[in-house]
Amino acid sequence: MVRDALGVGVAVGLSGFAFGVTSAGSGLSLPQTCVLSLLVFTGASQFALVGALAAGGNPLTAAAGAFFLGVRNAFYRLRLSQLLRLPRALRPLAAHWVIDQTAVVALAQRDRRAARLGFAVTGARACTPCGTSPR
Repeated sequence: MVRDALGVGVAVGLSGFAFGVTSAGSGLSLPQTCVLSLLVFTGASQFALVGALAAGGNPLTAAAGAFFLGVRNAFYRLRLSQLLRLPRALRPLAAHWVIDQTAVVALAQRDRRAARLGFAVTGARACTPCGTSPR
């Protein structure tokens, strides 16, 4: 399971690199890219926002599109909260790691312990600053 989580994390990390290149190519600075990565919680939302801005779109419209792409994570959170049952103190931190990949790896496990480990390993590997989801 750790091998699978690391594999998924590496793939997501490469996507994060592509996001950084796309962001820079659309005119965002490194600090802007990092802030965007910290505030926008899914790779799809990040790419949609940067793509819309690069095409000359209205920033509010671009942000709205990114927001609605990210809403799906709320549904992942519902299921993961029941599965992982993390202590209250960890929940705000774990919320930043709820992305497609961490959800899939956690949900594929047979028990809570393995699900927590899969979630943590995938999140730690996949979620890099100035890359993809901060989470």
